[in-house]
Amino acid sequence: MTAMDRLREHVGAPGRRDPRLLATLALSERPPWVLSSRPIQALFDHQNELLARGSVCWAYLVMANEVLWRPGPEPYGAASVVWSADPFVDRFPYWLERPARHLRKYHEESTQSPSPPLAYRDYLQIRDETLHVSHSALPPHMTDGRAVYNQSVLLVRAHLPKEKLTGRLFPLLQLRAPDVTATAMVLPSVLWPAEVRRAWEQE
Repeated sequence: MTAMDRLREHVGAPGRRDPRLLATLALSERPPWVLSSRPIQALFDHQNELLARGSVCWAYLVMANEVLWRPGPEPYGAASVVWSADPFVDRFPYWLERPARHLRKYHEESTQSPSPPLAYRDYLQIRDETLHVSHSALPPHMTDGRAVYNQSVLLVRAHLPKEKLTGRLFPLLQLRAPDVTATAMVLPSVLWPAEVRRAWEQE
């Protein structure tokens, strides 16, 4: 059994109703700047559906608001992540570093054209960390043909080990459904597999 298998067993399958678990996951305060980000706004608009029906998978940080890399009073920050529900990633979650590195490379080399070329809209999303992305599929040459998605998420400082970013791998609760805007949230660290939490705490 993988760490992801254990985590899914702990969090429960979609259709979850455990009130204590739902209370652990729930977000109550909506930051004012969220109004400028449709994908993160969807987290609050469809929070009940996400908590009840969302699926758990691995995600890897691409980039995040710099305030979350150090201790501070800011309770929230926006971030860009890549995630996948591919069974291969369940077993080898750190493989996600590869597509995340591709995205960071395109952002850092913003004056150059990517090769092979991406669709223009996708290229702009990759280059501009202020453009919030909802469930954007990465091109196959970045992912070895696996289904990997780029998603903007809200990071909650209180949900991170040491209340700051010290690592890049974490479990994500994501929901894609025809009746809601695709959205996702990082699970609170109290629910993370012990080995992932230790890796963050040792940084």
